[in-house]
Amino acid sequence: FLAGVEIFEMVGLKMTSSANTVFLTNIGMLMIPYVGYLLFRRSVTVLDNLAIIIATFGMYLLVGGVHGFTLGDGIVLFSSLASALYFIYSERYEAERSSHITSLCVQQFFTIAVICLIWNVFAGQSLAVPSTFRFELIWQTILFTTIPYTIIQWASRYADEMVAAIYDGVVEPLTGAIVSWVVFTEATTFPKVLGGMIMVLSFVFAAI
Repeated sequence: FLAGVEIFEMVGLKMTSSANTVFLTNIGMLMIPYVGYLLFRRSVTVLDNLAIIIATFGMYLLVGGVHGFTLGDGIVLFSSLASALYFIYSERYEAERSSHITSLCVQQFFTIAVICLIWNVFAGQSLAVPSTFRFELIWQTILFTTIPYTIIQWASRYADEMVAAIYDGVVEPLTGAIVSWVVFTEATTFPKVLGGMIMVLSFVFAAI
């Protein structure tokens, strides 16, 4: 599931904006109650339904309505579904306090590497990375992938999946929005910004 998060996000990112990606991938947080119901018959509350409705309205504004929804946005939503499944199973199978976090992370990232390598072969893409981007690739991998997922693994031992997902639901989209819209001046409009902020509010609402 973690490999699915990475692959769908990278493929979708080619066809949509980074701001759209960072908000849409985090809808997985709001999918958790529904995935939990389908897999383990956990209850879905009225507040869960309200949160997903608010987020859907925010997404409508973010992508520019039905006609603004692209294939890339759809692929990114598959990443969010994989994220929901990942959090559900992380909470279910990795909550033991005796679990060794380093071992769990090493095994997961090794598995991701194998799956992504197989996908890459079938996609017919090269593994070569231009020398000018190698250092950037290394620090991005450590700072934005390895460290966050290590924290999630650690947190899963002490909190349920919704609490562990708050990082993805609130911190990541806010940071991504600031970087995309302010630092890199990615093209945006007031409705897009409003839609993104409504989605963040729905994540906060769901977590509380």
